[in-house]
Amino acid sequence: MVHFMTSVCLHGRARRVRVQDATGKSEGDFAEIRVCGPDPANLACRIPGTAFLRQDSGMGLIHELELLQQEHGHLTDDLLRELAHTLATPLYRIQELVSFYPHFRTTPPAAVTVSVCRDMSCHLAQSTGLAQGLATALGNSDVEVEEVSCRGCCELAPAVRIDGVPVRVESVEALATCLKDGGRPEGSYAPRRLWACDPYEGDRETGYECFRQTLAQFDGSGAIDTLIGTLKASGLRGMGGAGFPTGLKWELVRKEAATPKYVV
Repeated sequence: MVHFMTSVCLHGRARRVRVQDATGKSEGDFAEIRVCGPDPANLACRIPGTAFLRQDSGMGLIHELELLQQEHGHLTDDLLRELAHTLATPLYRIQELVSFYPHFRTTPPAAVTVSVCRDMSCHLAQSTGLAQGLATALGNSDVEVEEVSCRGCCELAPAVRIDGVPVRVESVEALATCLKDGGRPEGSYAPRRLWACDPYEGDRETGYECFRQTLAQFDGSGAIDTLIGTLKASGLRGMGGAGFPTGLKWELVRKEAATPKYVV
């Protein structure tokens, strides 16, 4: 009995295989197998942002779906088929992601979408009542009120986003009137209370001053390596369940070619 020992990938790349018998002995020379598929060099031309993706990357597929939804408002069957063809990925893999994650839409959105967080911090801050009250006040206007899971704005609890922009709701009635009149409240990223160490202090140009000073102090690639080394040596870890080393986080993000990158 002979076995073909090989690993074949798509995108038209060749893979050399050796024929072996059951004992592992070779039964001949290497053979070359070529599988036809889209050229990865053309992916970025077809769908922006795909150059960094691996075919087997679930996170990469999610990112591409998010880009398509941002551009088109929702994910049509044609868009999903096009993405599957371009990335040489089975259509069912893409469909299972779309059906699993609730923020993906397969139907056109309303003119305005108000997202209200329903998770614990916001639930304790009466987010359910806010969502119900806002839906009632808006009536049959072309504004959709949806309850969603955490969007990372716990300091604004109950957290509300309007078309993706965080806002602070002081009055349900005032917000409903503003939206029905075609207006938009000013976005707010500031928390309701001030802390002794407030990273949000200042505007977009002056905020995160300590971080900006640190980057200026360590300007230059070699100096940044020193900074990351200092972080790694300090033993500083994140406060999540995994306790991931902060220095390693910075190092991995710095080496990542994809953008955007965020400081949290």
